[in-house]
Amino acid sequence: MRFFYCSILLLLAISNYSFSQNIEQCVLEDYRQLYNQGQLNDIPASLEQCLETPKASFPIKEERIEARKLLTLVYIYLDDTKNASRAMVRLLKEDPEHEPSDTDPAEFIYLYNKFSSDPIFTIGIRPGLNFSNANQLESFSVGNESLSQDQYTVETGVRFGVSVDYKFKPYLEFGIEAAYSRKSFTFENENIGLTTLEVPSTDDPDQNLTVAELTYIENQDYLDAALYVKYNYLNKNWKFPIIPYAYLGAEYNLLLDSELDEISLSGVLNNEIPAISIQESVQKRETTNLSIVAGIGAKYKVLRIHYIGIEARYALGLTNVVNQDARFLDSNPELINEFLTVDDNFKVNNFTIGIGFYYSIFRTKDLTQDKRSNK
Repeated sequence: MRFFYCSILLLLAISNYSFSQNIEQCVLEDYRQLYNQGQLNDIPASLEQCLETPKASFPIKEERIEARKLLTLVYIYLDDTKNASRAMVRLLKEDPEHEPSDTDPAEFIYLYNKFSSDPIFTIGIRPGLNFSNANQLESFSVGNESLSQDQYTVETGVRFGVSVDYKFKPYLEFGIEAAYSRKSFTFENENIGLTTLEVPSTDDPDQNLTVAELTYIENQDYLDAALYVKYNYLNKNWKFPIIPYAYLGAEYNLLLDSELDEISLSGVLNNEIPAISIQESVQKRETTNLSIVAGIGAKYKVLRIHYIGIEARYALGLTNVVNQDARFLDSNPELINEFLTVDDNFKVNNFTIGIGFYYSIFRTKDLTQDKRSNK
């Protein structure tokens, strides 16, 4: 009989040793078993030790979240209010958008509601395509101005922006964005009655009128800095897993360079004219401009706190981009003498469509402390 009891004790000791080894190895299933068996006092010290290096102990994020939630529940049932609150804060930092399930105990939900975890800052990367068009303000010509015809058409460029949004109200954010943009458009001009070209004269006056058709693409490279206010639609009755938004603001545009490319002047020059910069000597374009910007978009949550979205953005140019003092300067003599053109006054409007990648930075707050501080 003594041998029987000794054998039982030995088996229990081996079992406990084996179980303690699993606990030391941070096996989440073991903590679940202890919790379900009501052995709550055996959990906190060991699980706290595992969570000192959570990514090493629980390499899968879902396991780390469950481990922190389990520890919070244990402290709640042990009536350890201080450690329960601390465990809840760490749970919300691990999973900022964590929400209680229908099966969670009322005590857990009560403690959860004492805290808020909001995305205070959102960092975004927004590449896209630009569709730019010049809006003519006043026409100028080296020929018969009344017979000169100018036309501007849209070309495609690129835009790459980095933004930071600060949430100051539940639905409102204040944002800043820095971006590189290439704005391109085509200029087409037909001059009638030019006198600068050497052409054979005839007895017919109408035959002496020269017609020259000029086309080129103008590429403008900018650094843009925008300030805006964004409204996020966060209605709980919204059934779709996306967040629509809209914003309005102002943008400062710093011109880096402007060049003419794909130049063609019919009957005078061939179609293989190299691109020329019109900012090298005397600046033909204003280096600073202003725009009003407005945009709409939608974000879809992926990987818990990360979002991907699509956005449409319009920038309305407010200022004339042409340096009027340099319009007739011959710093680029080919513009007047060979290309037979001078700049009109014009503004540049820009439509962008792109995608966005967003990362949220959360702040967890104890709402009870805020209430106490307001009293």
